Parts: sequence; C-alpha cells; structure tokens
Amino acid sequence: MIVILVGIPGSGKSTVLKTLKDVSPSITIVNYDEVMLREALFQGFERDFLRKMSIEKQQEIGLAASLKIAQKSQGITIVDTHACIKTPVGYCPVIPLKILNALNPKALVLVQCSPSLLVERRAQDSLRQRDEEELHELALHQELTRAYLAAASTLTGAVLCVVNNDSESITENIQPLVKLIQSF
Repeated sequence: MIVILVGIPGSGKSTVLKTLKDVSPSITIVNYDEVMLREALFQGFERDFLRKMSIEKQQEIGLAASLKIAQKSQGITIVDTHACIKTPVGYCPVIPLKILNALNPKALVLVQCSPSLLVERRAQDSLRQRDEEELHELALHQELTRAYLAAASTLTGAVLCVVNNDSESITENIQPLVKLIQSF
C-alpha cells in the first residue's frame, strides 16, 4: 500500500519521516527524486541534465519511476516527494494524474508549517541549496501544494492527512500520521 507524503522544502518532511520510521520501523520510505534520478541514469541521461529537461520529459521519467515504485511496494510504502515545484515559468505538478494512477495511493499526507518557520528552517539548513523565496512566495507555494494535494485526493479517493509541523515536539506533530499508519 502506497502513501504519498509531500511538503515544500523546509516544512520538515525529512524529520517527520525519520521520526515516523523510529515509531513504525516496518514502513518503507522511498525518495521519489532518487528513484527518478536512477531512472534517468538508466535511460542514459546525465545526472545534471534531469533538472534541465522539459516538463514533459521529466514527467515521462517520473512515470517510469512511479511504475517501479508501485511494482516493488510491499507493506506500507511512503513515497517522499513534492506536490508541485516552482519553475521559472510557474508551478509544475510532480504527481499529475498519470503518476497518481501508477502509484494508486491509499493516503496522501501534507506536511506543513507557518511560512515564517519555513524561512527560519531554511536559513538554518546549511546542508541544502534552496532557492531564495520571500515570505509571501513561500505562503503561495504552500497554498498551491495544499490545492494540488486536495485535487489528488479528489481524483484518487485517497484520504488526505495533514501534519502541522509547527511545534517543537515532532512526536506530537506526527500523531495524525501515526494514527493513519496504524489504521491500515
């Protein structure tokens, strides 16, 4: 069974997933970007070329990656990805309908926090290279992520679970996700 977990960069997805894995060690976590990269390399593309590809080609590789994830999925598999990414020409869906159909998720999870906390977390994260976004841009990105995920829930019939990752107690923050996992 597949669960898709999304959140914009800085929302705390990695921390949420690490803590969830401690609580539910039997789950499998798959990073969608890593599977896409392996698929692109398998198809003969260079690593740095992936982000420069057309949206159509990226989604074609994403579909191939999704089919591989679905084929290998056993038990509860959480796919760590984004609902949309900001591009120079607008926001692009990462999980359009053909990818949703390939993954056939039973649940969708949104990890979110306040835009001001996003700014703070991004400033403290020296390990990642993130695009500079102003507070209103982060708020828009998060609002669009919510909208994309709500649409995905409507299209698939998958339950939508929201994890508010604002408090300092990550164990408390992930309780809706823990309850969701335990319900399967």
